[in-house]
Amino acid sequence: MQSRGRPIRVFYAFDPWRQAVLLLAGDKTGDERFYETFVPKAEAIWQQYLAEEETKRG
Repeated sequence: MQSRGRPIRVFYAFDPWRQAVLLLAGDKTGDERFYETFVPKAEAIWQQYLAEEETKRG
């Protein structure tokens, strides 16, 4: 995805209940370590989301 010619990356997943979950997004311009930084953050957000949903849903 791009905005004004700048590359924007969006991290998302589908949960076990078939809902799309947007985890994180960012501008990757000039950041050679973008994925090294953002993937662990997205994974942490995902794990937290799953834990909270499991608690809510039982």
